[in-house]
Amino acid sequence: MSVDRLRDFKSLRLSVSPSLLLLSSVILLLALLPRLGAIDRYITPDELHWVDRSIKFSTAIAHGQWRDTIQSGHPGVTTMWLGSLGINLQHALDPALPDPAQAPTFAAQNPNASRQLAQYLSAARLPVILVSALNIMLLFLLLSRKLKRWIAFLAAGLVALDPFAVGLGGILHVDSLLATFSLISLAALWIALDQAKPTKWLILSGLLAGLTALTKSPAIVLGPIALIAIGLNDFRRQPIGHMLRSMVIWGLSATAIFFALYPAMWVAPFAALGRMAGTAERFSEQAHAVNYFFGSHDRDPGALFYPAVIAYRSTPILWAGLVTTLGLILRARSDDEKRLRAASLLYGLFAILFVGLITVGAKKLDRYVFPALLALDIVGAMGLAFAIEKLAAIRQRVPALVLAASISLCLLITAAQFTSVWPLTLWAYNPILGGYDGASRALPVGGGESAEIGAALSASPYASKRIAISDIVGAAPFFAGDLVPNDETGYTRADYILLTAPDFQLTPESSQAWSDSITPVLTVTVQNRAFAWLYPNRWLADDRQRLLKDRGPGDALITDYAADLPTQAGDPMIVLPGDTDEASAIDLLTRVAASHTRVFFIHYSASPRRTTTVILRLLDTPRGKALDAASP
Repeated sequence: MSVDRLRDFKSLRLSVSPSLLLLSSVILLLALLPRLGAIDRYITPDELHWVDRSIKFSTAIAHGQWRDTIQSGHPGVTTMWLGSLGINLQHALDPALPDPAQAPTFAAQNPNASRQLAQYLSAARLPVILVSALNIMLLFLLLSRKLKRWIAFLAAGLVALDPFAVGLGGILHVDSLLATFSLISLAALWIALDQAKPTKWLILSGLLAGLTALTKSPAIVLGPIALIAIGLNDFRRQPIGHMLRSMVIWGLSATAIFFALYPAMWVAPFAALGRMAGTAERFSEQAHAVNYFFGSHDRDPGALFYPAVIAYRSTPILWAGLVTTLGLILRARSDDEKRLRAASLLYGLFAILFVGLITVGAKKLDRYVFPALLALDIVGAMGLAFAIEKLAAIRQRVPALVLAASISLCLLITAAQFTSVWPLTLWAYNPILGGYDGASRALPVGGGESAEIGAALSASPYASKRIAISDIVGAAPFFAGDLVPNDETGYTRADYILLTAPDFQLTPESSQAWSDSITPVLTVTVQNRAFAWLYPNRWLADDRQRLLKDRGPGDALITDYAADLPTQAGDPMIVLPGDTDEASAIDLLTRVAASHTRVFFIHYSASPRRTTTVILRLLDTPRGKALDAASP
């Protein structure tokens, strides 16, 4: 080892002080422990899909089927690597557990598939939680190279305890990895900007940007930010060749890790990139479901949706920080203040460009804006630090105890927003705007409550009944009973219909139609709020009762959907195909008329009305009489 390298090594050791290690450990614990709250407590709708993708991703790698690692257009590669790592480790430690490779394919309306895939969820979550927490610790370490250590601690602490970050950071999905990789990529880029030899920091920032892109395609916004930051930094200070070299190093680093960690890129790069582009295009053009925004029900709620989400998902401390950041931007004078302003501008630029990018898309969900919210946490921390330092200048100095108390107070107020709804941390909303109740009047809210619904159903007298429910994925692992979809298809088979507050929020007309004038037999409370109501399926019960009372020998029963209706021995119910044409209907009714006196025909809204029209017109004959009952 050369003398210079030995000196560098010694200086590195000296730079890792006990206080830095202590503060890093505290940040790691602040980031890690709250995110473990979701383990075995609840399941959000997409998580079991990611379990299935992780299993298929792992299987494809094990068999060298590199193209089959294309499992999502996000592309979610980092999530699948980490998820498959956890699942494989779990299976190695517990061989008695069913082989994950034999698990059923995810299907949102298949309760048994959800129950089997849920066996692997906690193991798949843990690596994602750990990496998210380590990323936040790394954020502290990187920021502490540019800022006073207490300021870096405040910024990383606000990110670690951000209520939305705690909620999304504890589940198996792409959002937490996308956000935290983005933040540390920007921090490494910021360090590179004032280095005489920035290569290693450009490489680190580029590698982290590549991991961000492997997670989700909106990471593309990091490219223009790097271009702007490097260009503005080098303009008039460095020759254009230096600027171009920096951009090439950053871009090649991002490309290299994207290629290295995505096996499909080795054999089918156009297919992998095409899947990403197709997914992005589809989301930009059409939302997959109706959204809710201040009482309106549209697929695309418009440009104000994400600013509203940020307002409701933020904290009072962030609001205070953003207000003081305005003073920072306008009145920064000293070198320390200018560094605070530079950090605010860098992360503020990211937040603005990211929100602009996702606003273009028609599909809008609150979690999509999450990376921008965390960037604003850092912006707010810079403003708070500026205010504290201004106070110190007025008072000559601020005692260390007062400084520690101020930081602790900021973190405690931030944490109180999610501890008040523990363990359902996705229920945490800004108390200034009314918390959960205020948010429910503006946005789709909640997450994870189906576990409590499943537990309540299990303990109820209706556990043996067939129940229609919206979130089968979240409820099935906590309820062993028979679940069917909460839609027209499920209503043809369900004994009871469970409607939740989000059902009445997102689909008020249909929810009211199926519950109108019916008294619920069970009310489920979540967080001390009436949240779900179990109603008898009056429509199907009426059809069953009418048939038992009126249908006699020689009466035919025809339906246009496979409903759960009573039948007669030797005379089964006839279910019409959805595409029945007039010729097929004539042939069927000719055969029925030859052996039956009356025809009971029941139409269900799960079936196309055109089938009903054909049957009713043909039944208008002297040989038969149609008794038509219909669900809403």
